[in-house]
Formats: sequence, C-alpha cells, structure tokens
Amino acid sequence: MSRKNKKYIGLPKGVYKTKSGYKAEKRVNNKTEYYGCARCPEEAEYKLYQGHYGHHWKNMGDTSKFFGFLYLITNKKTGKKYAGVKQLHYWNGPRGGYKCSDKSSEWWDPKAWVDSDWRYYTSSSVPLNQEIAEGKVWDYSFEVIKMCHDKLDLHLSEVLYQMEHDVLNAKDKNGEYLWYNENIASLEFRPPFNKEEARKLSEITKEKMRNYYLKPQVTSTGEVIPFEEANLGGFKDVR
Repeated sequence: MSRKNKKYIGLPKGVYKTKSGYKAEKRVNNKTEYYGCARCPEEAEYKLYQGHYGHHWKNMGDTSKFFGFLYLITNKKTGKKYAGVKQLHYWNGPRGGYKCSDKSSEWWDPKAWVDSDWRYYTSSSVPLNQEIAEGKVWDYSFEVIKMCHDKLDLHLSEVLYQMEHDVLNAKDKNGEYLWYNENIASLEFRPPFNKEEARKLSEITKEKMRNYYLKPQVTSTGEVIPFEEANLGGFKDVR
C-alpha cells in the first residue's frame, strides 16, 4: 500500500490528511469543491456536510416530499443519545382552520408554510444544547432515522421510537442514563427518583413504623418519642 493511500485509512469520506491538519473536499461534476481546513477529522467532516449539503444531517436524502424527520443525535465521546423529531416547515398562514401538513395532498398550501431552522438544529433538549454550546458541535453525530410525510407520522414515529428504546429509563453499567431525553410527548416524564429503590425503602419504612407503633420508644421520663424523631430512618427521596 502506498503512503498516499495510508493517510486516508479510517477517515470519513471526503476528509483528507494534510501536513497541517485535515481538509474537506468533494468531487462534483468533475470539479473539486473545497470546504476548508480543520484540526481534526470530525471538524472537517462537519464542514463538508454544512458546505456541500447545507446541513449536518446524515441520511437526509430528498426533502421535497416530506414534512419532517425523526433523528438521532449521539455524543461521540460518551455514546449518550437523544431521539426527537423536527419539522422542515412551520405554519405562517392565517390563524385557525385546517393546516394540512401532507405535501402530497391537494390541501397542502406551500405559501402558508415557511422553512424551519432544521439545517442547524441541535434538538429541543436544554442539557444537550448547553453541552454542545460549551463544547464542539462536531463531537456529536446527527443522523436521520426516518423521513415523515405529515405531522401525525412525525409524532407517532417519535413516540414509538422513544418507547421502543426506553429512553427514560435505560442506563449503562455505571447507572448513568443512556439518553438525554427527559420526557415522551410531554406526557410521560423521567422519574425524579429511582422507582425500584424508592419501593424498597418504602417497604422498609412501613416495617419500621409497624414495629415502632407496636412498641413505641419512650424517654427516661416516660414520654413517647415521635416516630420521625426516633432515629429509625424513614422514606427519603432517592434522587
């Protein structure tokens, strides 16, 4: 294998090693489109997508027939993920009335819909967005899981995917959450405490209370010590 080929091994397509770092470029119609230099392959790949495709979403494809997409964002360093959906368009027509979100329908009104900020969008998760803002956006991968035809397809796909992957409860071997998601459809939320641990502590507390009231603790003067002051322990919010 030649030295020229060796320096491209393991690099994303369109990213090349240079003496000073990395560069991003793509051949289009026998012409090379150059998108700048970078300090790492991930930054070069990000510049390539933004420069050539106009966005950072992998597997996007043609957007002309779709209303939105289901996406997956992954922190490349930690593996932690976020699953959500994004509309390609937002309603800018009159208030009230029927808002058809299916582009294939005769009721679709292209003049009433405007493009959203999907090209640079980084989720609706406050913790994730803060993390990205404090770090480097190219340390995250942005992947389209499914293109959706209308608003119903969009939100059903999101709920089913999030439920299937148990985004509110799944943890790694260290007990850390695997997903940034903190709710599903704003109806089911990540519990503020460990349910199983809380159940165990609740049973222990009930047993202590039962034993206490069968034989209460008393002071040297004969006064009954309240349960919460008897140093027996009680239910605590396990966060």
